[in-house]
Amino acid sequence: MAIEVCTGKALMDGNLKMKTFGEDSLLVVNHETDTIYNDVIRYDVSKMDDAQKNYNKFPEHDATLILRGSDG
Repeated sequence: MAIEVCTGKALMDGNLKMKTFGEDSLLVVNHETDTIYNDVIRYDVSKMDDAQKNYNKFPEHDATLILRGSDG
C-alpha cells in the first residue's frame, strides 16, 4: 500500500479544502481495491438520497465514504 503526501501552500492554509468541497456539496468517494484510482462523485446537499444510492452501488470490499462539503 502506498501513501501519498500532499504538501504546498494551498493545502496548508485550507484553500484546497475550500475549493474541493464547498458547503453546498456532498461527495461520494470510492477507492477501488487493488488500484490507485478514486471515484469522486459530487452531489448537492439536497440530494442525500441519490448520494446514498450511489454509495450503496460500490463493492463492499472497496473503501467508500460520503463526505459533507461543509466539514470534509
